[in-house]
Amino acid sequence: MAQVARISGPLLAANLQRTQANLSVDTDLLFIGHLTGKIGVRTATPSTELNITGQHSANHYYADRLTGGNIKIDTTGASSVVGNIILNSQGIIKTDKLRTENLEFNDNTIGSLSNANIVLSPNGAGTVEFRTNTQVQGNINATGNITIPGNISVGGTINLGDQATDTIDFDFLDFTQDLVPNSTTGLHNLGSATKIWNNINTAKANIGDIEIDNDYISTSTFNNNMFLRANGTGSILLHDLEFNGHNIKTEGTGAPGGSYEDIQFTPGSENLTISSVQALKVPVGGEGRRPNLNRDVRYNADTNFFELFSTAYTPLRGIWSEDRQTYILANAGNDFSFVTNGSTTATLNSTELSTIKLVSQDNVSLDGNTISSASTNADIQLTANGTGVVNIANFKIEGSTIHNTIAQAFQVSKTGTTGYIHFDSTIGAVIPAGSTSQRPAGIIGQTRFNTQLAYVETFDGTIWSNIAGAGGGITLDYMDELVNIYTIALA
Repeated sequence: MAQVARISGPLLAANLQRTQANLSVDTDLLFIGHLTGKIGVRTATPSTELNITGQHSANHYYADRLTGGNIKIDTTGASSVVGNIILNSQGIIKTDKLRTENLEFNDNTIGSLSNANIVLSPNGAGTVEFRTNTQVQGNINATGNITIPGNISVGGTINLGDQATDTIDFDFLDFTQDLVPNSTTGLHNLGSATKIWNNINTAKANIGDIEIDNDYISTSTFNNNMFLRANGTGSILLHDLEFNGHNIKTEGTGAPGGSYEDIQFTPGSENLTISSVQALKVPVGGEGRRPNLNRDVRYNADTNFFELFSTAYTPLRGIWSEDRQTYILANAGNDFSFVTNGSTTATLNSTELSTIKLVSQDNVSLDGNTISSASTNADIQLTANGTGVVNIANFKIEGSTIHNTIAQAFQVSKTGTTGYIHFDSTIGAVIPAGSTSQRPAGIIGQTRFNTQLAYVETFDGTIWSNIAGAGGGITLDYMDELVNIYTIALA
């Protein structure tokens, strides 16, 4: 079922609103478009915000545009909707000013609009005649002949001739003063792009800010720049030099073995300074394009190296031999490569030096995992500086003491099945010592001196036993007693 629109609330309440549909009174007498935002009088389909069909009157109309019949009136004036505007009156049509599309009639003045010409064109053989004095403030252009029996006084421009075959003869005219245009803006030309003079002979020429005098060309204004620019892709040629954009070139074939012309800068006793915050680009070419010139600097496109020439070419990347087989390179990874005869022998970075073999002053040789003395029967000395120590694996060597830096057994191992450990001394060897309560857990063969029992003991895997056997050992007190008895007896 279709919904029925209605007006709710008091009829004259403030802010009367429609909430669902448009409102029509007597079909098209009054149409209020709640949904379209348009009002129609005598129309149920208004095309504008207010659309009145038929005649209507008011004391004042205020609108951006009014349209009546074929006449449209807006802020730019009155115009026809289509076709012409016909002004028809049984009396006189009066206006202070009248304008057509290109003409304006104002009082006794006829003027053109938008820089358009005023054309007076009589019909047939008729002529345009001015019966009194005529003053022309603009230009007069005549396609035919002008016959003037009197004098000519010209306060503006005279154009003499407009055809290629026209000739102006000054044979009987002497110039007694300068030819000066009555302008300071520099808008006048001598000749044109298609109509040019042949030769100009003058002692001195001033063209803009350029002065040409005898054998020099300079700027007329002190400290002003002089610009020489070719048109398009053209170049400026000065003797053997060609200037094109930001390039300076010389003539030459440019092929290997071809002819070349050098560009030489000769500052004399002064310096040649290249001032830039960017870079200097040197010549680029492969090895076949090398000129082999003393003090030559170039970029080798085959090796991707900068190179210098003295007696031979030397690359500038790192340190190179002449044949480029031995060199040192600083790499992008912040490390160095040492290459000898084509093979990498060492690399150096911030943490280590890796090399095949290292010999220090012909005394110590580091080869693989072997450190040896380079000379036969020579000693290798590892000496810490000051109070420092020498650390080897888990051992710390400090003075004449070797420390085990971890809580594990200190092992001295023999080599082979028949090897032995030899202490080369006439003094003795000191073994670990401690009381009975200080015995370790013990492993088979572990030996120590028991300070409490005063003998050397060995762990057999079960108990600690006197190393001298069951009856061979004596105590310290017993030894002292025997010494005293033998001393008395032997007096």
